[in-house]
Amino acid sequence: MVTTQPNQRRKQGRAHSLGMASEQREYEAIMAQIKNIMLLANEEPPQGEDEASIAKRIDLLQQALGALEQRAKDNQLMVEVMRTNLLNKRQERLVETAQQRQEKLSKKLEEREKFIHLLQEDRKYMLSQKHEVADSRMGLVQENAYNLFTTAHAKAEAERQRREKAVERIYEERARAVKEHRDRTQQREDQNREALLRQKKQEKLQRRQRELEIQEHDKYVAKRQYEADRKQQEAMREQWQPYLRNGASSANALQRCGSGMTAHEAARQNLMDELKEKEKQHQERYEEEQITRRYEIERRAYKHKERQERQRQRYSQQLDERIKRGDEIIAKAQEKKRRAEKAQENRQKQESDAGAAFARDVEEHRKRAEAIQLQRREKFLRQNYLRWNERAALVMQHLQDVFPPDGRCTLSGEKPCGFLPTLAPFLVNKRGNHQQKRANTVGSNKVS
Repeated sequence: MVTTQPNQRRKQGRAHSLGMASEQREYEAIMAQIKNIMLLANEEPPQGEDEASIAKRIDLLQQALGALEQRAKDNQLMVEVMRTNLLNKRQERLVETAQQRQEKLSKKLEEREKFIHLLQEDRKYMLSQKHEVADSRMGLVQENAYNLFTTAHAKAEAERQRREKAVERIYEERARAVKEHRDRTQQREDQNREALLRQKKQEKLQRRQRELEIQEHDKYVAKRQYEADRKQQEAMREQWQPYLRNGASSANALQRCGSGMTAHEAARQNLMDELKEKEKQHQERYEEEQITRRYEIERRAYKHKERQERQRQRYSQQLDERIKRGDEIIAKAQEKKRRAEKAQENRQKQESDAGAAFARDVEEHRKRAEAIQLQRREKFLRQNYLRWNERAALVMQHLQDVFPPDGRCTLSGEKPCGFLPTLAPFLVNKRGNHQQKRANTVGSNKVS
């Protein structure tokens, strides 16, 4: 029994020291959590939250931190004899860790502020760049529209000059064609007149030649007839010579000779009648041929005149159509110019309206961007607020086990600590502040 009591005491002391050490570690962890929560709580609160309530919760956290620090100090005093050096080193490490955490948090806050500032600067720069791009685009559009209008006007002017030159060229071609046609017509008439004169002269020569041939033929026929008559008379004389010698039938012989001469003259007269009839027929055929030739010449001249008249009408109609087409082209060019001027006016009006609309869109975009930025910032602040409030509620719930509400909590065993953890201020509804105030009222009633 004597040997077992020191062992039991040592075991109890070791267990007590281990319990004190674990309790000390728990206090330190809770204090670190409270410090972190206080760092988060000291940031900007979201809109619509009661700053007095937040300050009250921060005060409660400060009181809890003070109470925990005091409890940790008391606990540290109780285990200082056993673990002075270890606790000092551990405390130094804890303080250094807390400082590092605080420095990291401060650095993070600074970096975050710098990042937000850079974002704002980038957004301002982007907006200014958009404005510059819009201004440059508007200038390019105006310059392009002016260039298009100038080009269209120059093309219309060149087209008008080309049409005028074409009309002048058409008039010149028409005058030249009319002159050439008149010259050709006059030349053809002269050629036809000369041909007709040559033909008449040739016909006259042919008729004269035929008359000469007829006269020669008549002479030849008369000569033949004369020779034939002479031969016949000689033959008859030789035939009737014996009768004449006898003298008996001289009267009959003379009568027969007279009848022979009469037959010869009748044959000659018949031949002359046949020649005259042939000449008459030849003259009639010649006159018919002349009438037919004159009719053919007149018909050809009439057709040529009709063809010339149709050609003149066709030339006149083509010229009128070309002039009309040129007038239509000039009217279309003027109409295009008028539409281009009207389109230019409408485009300038639309560009001015588009510039105003673009400025309104840019302003609305800027407002929406600012609203979204504020909404995101408010959401971040709300999430941060709910996060540290929830962590603070968990810490307070845990502190209810550390600091019992029966008033028996004492510091260093001399006087009450004066701190009573409560959950009522930290019971916050995510939908609004009305239920938060109601929870605060209920919690205060429970505490009282």
